[in-house]
Amino acid sequence: MKILKRDLKHGKVVVGVQSLDDLWHLSQLIEKGDAVSSRTTRKIKATEKEASKKTVFLEIGAEDVSFKEKMLRISGKTVVENDDIPKGSYHTLALEIGSTAGITKENWQKYQLKRLEIATKKQAKTLILVLDREEAVFALLKSQGYEILAEIKGKVAKKGVETVTGNFYRELIKNLEDYDGRYKPESIILASPAFWKEELIEEINNEVIKKKIVMASCSSVGKNAVEELLKRPELKEALKLQRAAEESRLVEALMTEVSRDGLAVYGKKGVEGAIESGNVKTFLVTDVFIYKNRVEAESLMKNAEAVRGEVVVINSENEAGQRLDSLGGIGILLRYKMY
Repeated sequence: MKILKRDLKHGKVVVGVQSLDDLWHLSQLIEKGDAVSSRTTRKIKATEKEASKKTVFLEIGAEDVSFKEKMLRISGKTVVENDDIPKGSYHTLALEIGSTAGITKENWQKYQLKRLEIATKKQAKTLILVLDREEAVFALLKSQGYEILAEIKGKVAKKGVETVTGNFYRELIKNLEDYDGRYKPESIILASPAFWKEELIEEINNEVIKKKIVMASCSSVGKNAVEELLKRPELKEALKLQRAAEESRLVEALMTEVSRDGLAVYGKKGVEGAIESGNVKTFLVTDVFIYKNRVEAESLMKNAEAVRGEVVVINSENEAGQRLDSLGGIGILLRYKMY
């Protein structure tokens, strides 16, 4: 989850949804009476016979909150007058991965702010490198914005000649390797206005780094280019790949421990026993299990968090989710072996 705005003086927090986990956290944060705002598409009547779809900004007073089918649905009456939608009319906001939402409470409790903090820290790191023939910028994407790590000027071989010196590329590659070792990013966004990124990747011999690279385009170099990249589809794809890799790692760890009768349990009986004994390191649950067993799933998830376990929602569309569904859709990585 990404916190886009935090104005506790007026009780408002604006967040960007980046994973199914974020939707789960929001389902536990949003309470009846909270004002929730987001952009949504509605059919607006132009005449009695004609209607057209239009994107509008709605703010509703939450009355019902449900998490299912990879969406968080918040229903209630609009609290702000809109040109197309009258105040007091009943609507449902559907939040999904990529959505932006504002949540306004009369008073944010400490434990609610703590949950927000936990959700924002879970984002994997992404390293960004934007370059052209004579300039490069390294940045690290974080849960709240980004940090410029370095701005590097290269020596152009000759004015007006569209080439760069080998030394400049070697310097960039060395920096890439240093930052990869220091921050251990899950992915690297490599971007340039023209063909510079293709030239640079040809010079990279480190296969570990090459596998992390996602190519992107930008119109300039510098801080403006980093801002531009944050809106590009390539960045969203990189974050999606990171998430899929993390889910795969967790399910693989569960499968490995199950096969050796080690630090894992699965299925209703095993999961309930681990939660009752407080032996929960990570509780894995697929979105399909949540959809089919909403009341039971929410109870298990809350109880797992109550014993300080981490809850991770696994996407059933991915291979990792399908493997977990074959075990019943729920499993726990344990803190210690159960006897």
